[in-house]
Amino acid sequence: LDVGVRAINAMLPIGRGQRVGLFAGSGVGKSTLLGMMTRFTSADVIVVGLIGERGREVRDFVETTLGEEGLRRAVVVAAPA
Repeated sequence: LDVGVRAINAMLPIGRGQRVGLFAGSGVGKSTLLGMMTRFTSADVIVVGLIGERGREVRDFVETTLGEEGLRRAVVVAAPA
């Protein structure tokens, strides 16, 4: 599955239907990477789970990082901290 990020496509092949988890410290670019994968993956529907994020970070991710293009195909499930 082409996720639209060359580094991930080369080092971490992802299969269709596979689940991916991103775990890292604050401020390292998890939301940016997740947004890129959501916008550029060639899939019909993408489910994004934001667990433990602050409410304003969830809103920023949906409005800014995903944008209108990303929201057309994405379902965001959030459980704020």
